[in-house]
Amino acid sequence: GFYPEEAGVIDFIENMEIGANHIFLLEGMNYENIASVFPLAKQFGMGVSFGYLRTPDEENRDENGVLTGASFSTSALNVSLGSGYEIKALNTALGIRAGYSNENIAGLGQSFTVIDLGVMTELTGSLTAGGVMKNLADKNGGKALRFGAAFSDNILSGAEENKNNDFTVSIDLIIPEKDNVSANAGLEFSYKPASVYLGYRNIGLGAGSSWYANLSAGAGIRLTGYISAFYSASAFAELGIIHRTGIILSI
Repeated sequence: GFYPEEAGVIDFIENMEIGANHIFLLEGMNYENIASVFPLAKQFGMGVSFGYLRTPDEENRDENGVLTGASFSTSALNVSLGSGYEIKALNTALGIRAGYSNENIAGLGQSFTVIDLGVMTELTGSLTAGGVMKNLADKNGGKALRFGAAFSDNILSGAEENKNNDFTVSIDLIIPEKDNVSANAGLEFSYKPASVYLGYRNIGLGAGSSWYANLSAGAGIRLTGYISAFYSASAFAELGIIHRTGIILSI
């Protein structure tokens, strides 16, 4: 799989992890998410995710822009279940994700399903690559292909002995069924127990907006042997800066 906003390929997961994050969107609009991944056997694992979005109540207006005295809100519920299988002889993992989303806008609801198929392989000790076929159940032109690669290595003196730091360069390419092709790039440096990253979304699609409109940056720290916390900020040309905070428990 891939990070949602910064390019990158997720590592093979060996322990159970539980994560929760809170995303600050527009005024009063927030998104809550909790997810867990856990190995069921040496080469097989599963994951589950729940997300909920709600906007504050807004005053309703008629076709002439006059207040009607009524109000409405928007909400969305997302549930996903995924599984993965690692082929150790090939240093490759195969994965599938099925999701269900229900959206309610001013009392009008709609629901849809999401199916993704992915593959990830460790080409060398430092280079990982993968691909995802996204939204296979979509019948309205929402399907997409996504390919990514990440190169990670130690760069500081003595790192080969203590393995305390890593520098990762990653990029992924998104090929939608209808929209323009775009790419994301990311840089991450970690020096245990902390890490920082810088990302850039939608390379090639920034015409007409400031160069920094697609930037994102963040930092994370391992608080104990089991608990990590992170913060990120992502700039959007029309939405402003979106903030994300979260915590991850590794068991």
